[in-house]
Amino acid sequence: GPPKPAAAAAKPPKFALEDKRWCVEYQKGAKDLCVSEPLVKHTVYLFKCEDCVLKVSAKVNHITLDSCKKTAVVFDSVMAGGGGVHST
Repeated sequence: GPPKPAAAAAKPPKFALEDKRWCVEYQKGAKDLCVSEPLVKHTVYLFKCEDCVLKVSAKVNHITLDSCKKTAVVFDSVMAGGGGVHST
């Protein structure tokens, strides 16, 4: 038969502040993720996270969930807003 497409290689989990953006990527089953001292100008971007809980302990500018599954964000306050892209 025709060759099957290769499954996308699993990327390593990432949790890092890059410039003004907290990048939370490829996390699985992590229930205790925490952005503990963000600044108001920071944004939080979650990508391809699954079955996770992220706590944001202070005000941030924006929170985005992109292609996440069963992921929750607990936060005190968001200045501009939040959004989800392809998330369930």
